[in-house]
Amino acid sequence: MKKHSDDVLNKTGENLIEQSIGMPIPNYIFKDLRFDSCDTNVHVNMEAVEELINTKEPEIRNYSVTKKSGVYNNTGYVDEAMTSIQYTATLDQTIEILGLDTLENKFRFDITTIVGAVKSRRPGSGSPLHIDRYTNLVRYNVKDSVADTTGRWIIHLQDWNWGEFCQVDNRIMVGWQAGDSYQVPTGVPHLAVNYGIRNRNFLSVTGELKD
Repeated sequence: MKKHSDDVLNKTGENLIEQSIGMPIPNYIFKDLRFDSCDTNVHVNMEAVEELINTKEPEIRNYSVTKKSGVYNNTGYVDEAMTSIQYTATLDQTIEILGLDTLENKFRFDITTIVGAVKSRRPGSGSPLHIDRYTNLVRYNVKDSVADTTGRWIIHLQDWNWGEFCQVDNRIMVGWQAGDSYQVPTGVPHLAVNYGIRNRNFLSVTGELKD
């Protein structure tokens, strides 16, 4: 019997990842897509980022483990393409990197609920199409459960390089500058790819949004 990933010409019309997400993924055509660099630009304390990387033990994160599902492998992804390095920041470290004004007033976080993490994706890797479940808030004992008001911001730590792009719903983000940031709305499919020649480094901040 052929595996789902052997459907070379995509004739089945079914997709294991869509089934896992629990919703059909829109088939956008070119004119439906928005190309931009991000929502806003913020100041990043790169010395604090470097200190975190130099003093914190990195975690190796892999979708085939964290998502607790074989759908990505069964669809055709290999583990190496879904692996990233993560340095989880304390609340104080996250504040030192971005500042209270950015976290509270620009991103609109209740900072008592946030989890920050510096992430690095090597060339040839990425974040497959998915919807965030925000389980890290529970994992790091910030919250007992995830609410509808939970949100995430992504902050680019370095300028854009060839081969990097992010997609959030119908938004395609390329050409960013260090500090450019975008929000991932709750329940919206998204992905990110690094098929360039340098590491793609960014900061994610997750928590409860005040409005």
